[in-house]
Amino acid sequence: MKELSSIDLLEAAAYALVSERCRPSYLHDLRGGLQALQGAVELLVRAAKNPGNSAIAEKAAGLARSALLNHEKSLVELVDQITPRQESATAVNVGELLRDVLRFVRSDAAAKSITLRLQASKDLNVLAEAHTFRLLLLGLCMTLTDGLAASAVVDVKVTRSGRHALIELSSIVPCAPIPSPEKLWGAAGPRRRNCCCR
Repeated sequence: MKELSSIDLLEAAAYALVSERCRPSYLHDLRGGLQALQGAVELLVRAAKNPGNSAIAEKAAGLARSALLNHEKSLVELVDQITPRQESATAVNVGELLRDVLRFVRSDAAAKSITLRLQASKDLNVLAEAHTFRLLLLGLCMTLTDGLAASAVVDVKVTRSGRHALIELSSIVPCAPIPSPEKLWGAAGPRRRNCCCR
């Protein structure tokens, strides 16, 4: 058995954290694929009840096949996203990856009326392990939306910085005003302590 390194433990913890936090979103995506399949099956049933509708039946069968293929692809992608795996670094378009991550977190953000605005340079590629990179961006975006107040606006900017890609997430985060010393200590000012030092 391979000895686990601290990086392996951190990666496993990240997968567990993001998978648990994103469970409702993963289920939402799976249900969406099943709804397309259910609609195609219902159309097939209607066409079967009316024998003269061979064109509708053929269309429904095509829709059902397409929905099955899309759902299978979604299931494979889901397993890839929620389970750690060995992968080689490949060219990853950072803007496209962030667009996909923000689409995934959009319903969670919308529940808090948080607006996510992406501005990405075109064709900005980096060499990275795609699924691990996506996991880290997803965890970062989920943590950000969880910590923001309702109605916040987040600007997500992807630019080139020399040979590197720079991802900037910015939002005006309201913070409590810092009280003056008078307010901290009360109107009488700081209390004097008796000291018995010699």
